[in-house]
This record gives sequence, structure tokens and C-alpha cells, in this order.
Amino acid sequence: MYILEELDEEVGGLKKAGTVYHQEVMYWAGYLYRYWHYYTNESSREIYQTAPAKTMNECWLGFHTLSVEMAIDDLKEIYRQQKDIH
Repeated sequence: MYILEELDEEVGGLKKAGTVYHQEVMYWAGYLYRYWHYYTNESSREIYQTAPAKTMNECWLGFHTLSVEMAIDDLKEIYRQQKDIH
């Protein structure tokens, strides 16, 4: 992150593209994604399909204080429920 901050300052502001999520959400999501792989042995493709960035952003407030395993299990359950509805 430090390098991007330096570059942003040097060029007077980098253009933002797409949705911008809060740094805390992204830190938590990145940690959770990596742990998820080791916890379940699922591929990154499967994990991101189950819990894309939008879902992680929406769930962060309620989930970031849970244990990592509980957050993953709950995200998987949300995905199953949404899949059953459609």
C-alpha cells in the first residue's frame, strides 16, 4: 500500500476506477480470502464466486468481529441461501 500512496502523492492523485471500498474492508477481505483457501482448500475462483467484493463489503460490519472460521461458514451459508432463491 505504501508504494501506491507514494505514487498517488507524486502524480497529484491517481484516477479511481470502479467501486472503491474502505481500506479496513479490503484488509479484512484479503485476510479472509487467504485464510478461506487454507481452511477449505477451495480455489480462489470458487471463493470469489461465493463471496465477491460487494458481499464482503456488505458483510464486513457484522462479520469482522467473528472468528475467521465462523465468518467463512456464514458467507458460505449466505451464498447457499441466495442460490436456492434463484
